[in-house]
Amino acid sequence: MGIGRRTLELLDPTPRSFYEKKDPRIIPLSFFYPTPGATKGHYADLYAPRQDLLRFIYPKAAPESLEELPARFQNNAPLINRARPLVVFSHGLMADRDFYLFLIEPLVEAGFHVLCTGHLYDTDWTLLPSGPLVPMKEGLLAEASLPQRQQQIAARVLDLRFVLDHLPEVFARMGLGEDSLPESIFLCGHSLGAMTALGAMDHPRVQAGALLDGAFRYLQPENLPVLQKPLLNLRRDGISYAQRLQKAIERSQRKSPEAFRRSVWHAHEEGMKEREYSKRLKERFCVDPRFFLSLRASVHMSFCDWFLLYPQEWTEMQRSVAEIHEEIVTLVGGFFLACLHQRWADYFELVNKNTSFASRLEEGSGQMVERGHKT
Repeated sequence: MGIGRRTLELLDPTPRSFYEKKDPRIIPLSFFYPTPGATKGHYADLYAPRQDLLRFIYPKAAPESLEELPARFQNNAPLINRARPLVVFSHGLMADRDFYLFLIEPLVEAGFHVLCTGHLYDTDWTLLPSGPLVPMKEGLLAEASLPQRQQQIAARVLDLRFVLDHLPEVFARMGLGEDSLPESIFLCGHSLGAMTALGAMDHPRVQAGALLDGAFRYLQPENLPVLQKPLLNLRRDGISYAQRLQKAIERSQRKSPEAFRRSVWHAHEEGMKEREYSKRLKERFCVDPRFFLSLRASVHMSFCDWFLLYPQEWTEMQRSVAEIHEEIVTLVGGFFLACLHQRWADYFELVNKNTSFASRLEEGSGQMVERGHKT
């Protein structure tokens, strides 16, 4: 079995006011799927037929032979008309919708369909399946206030909900029949995409979700629904309250007393927010302490393909990026399979065996919390 990829665009007649556009909203999609026979390609094929865009978008990326960076998917490979569980992915700010091949390809090899949702104007450059190259919204990075980012997330959530509502159209345009429509749908997202996925978790077709180092500073806890759905929360290293304070103290030891106070106070506030938001998430979803994990020696960009393109920027020598990526794949894939087959013992055994790489954000009873149900 190999991996195929096809692209298309959905057109939502409702514009997104946040992006200051009055035209219908274009939602670019990439669909990854199992295909008969072996496949191989290159990372640049994500931009086919404009493979040159890889170097244009990542001009300082290494190695020199960036265009030859291998991938396991093949564009427009033959389809298999059968139903599979579906993972719908939302990318982070400035990231391409397919900037997560390290996770996408193994999920497909494990038997999932993966649908990557693009959020137009949120990415440096978006190559639409119809051909145009669309730049990021001007001034988007400067719009970093809490209300502005929350408005942006709300616009992205509308994208994701529209995709979920129109899956029959997506599958039909891919050349798949109604028999291929998924019974089980999972959401996944990184950074701002994690907050996007979280905002769509109450969609009736969604079974569970996985958050990859979500941008929780933009969370609106009061808007979270109470859901009987499992939620995996993977975080980078150094995110706990104690770790934040320790880092702030170490960084600020030689600063003025006032600068030291501001640095430590900021770390205190961020750490308290992290505790509060984790508590709110646990109150509203089916959770277990083993669903809330931080990965040792990881950083925010460990949860995407960044270090595949920029290996020279990896300075953390405790572990390789490949090892961290393998662990993310193991945890996310194991979580979705446990949701699919209701085999939580397998997932919990997986986590307990690997305490060296995954630390719990908060210790607990080890008992899955489901209202009216215990595992």
